Amino acid sequence: MRKYPKVDIVTYLDADIYFFASPEFLIKYRIHESQTAKQTQLNSANEVRKIMLQNIGCTLENKDLNIFFDLAINKKVNINDAERIFKYLKRSNAKSKVIERKSLDKLLGCKFWQVLNNQPQYTLSIYFQYCQSPLRKYINCTFLGYLKFLTKCLLRYSNGK
Repeated sequence: MRKYPKVDIVTYLDADIYFFASPEFLIKYRIHESQTAKQTQLNSANEVRKIMLQNIGCTLENKDLNIFFDLAINKKVNINDAERIFKYLKRSNAKSKVIERKSLDKLLGCKFWQVLNNQPQYTLSIYFQYCQSPLRKYINCTFLGYLKFLTKCLLRYSNGK
């Protein structure tokens, strides 16, 4: 069996055909005693997330690490906290260059848009935070989606979540 760089577990059909590769930490996330236990699955996922953060050289304090975990599962998070963590992720990745910059920007834009739309109450201050955020340029939103967001902010729409 040949060794391939940056891959811990590799399966082959034969010596010349590359079939499947998955980093070992992702396998650990998938295999544990209690696949149906939500907390066990969440803990396993968070361990994988910690490893991924370490891979890009990102070290977060416990408070910020918990916010990062909440962001990963789309829980409601303070916009300023989310923006601070996203900026830190970008800076850490810029040094390590583990994740392609455009892919990370796209992911952070998507997550930031989710954070904005997951607030309990839409307000003008949320809209102004959106306008002033450097992460705004990474959000891939349709014009209709933007208009809905703006209208909800102007009307102070209450999010029923």
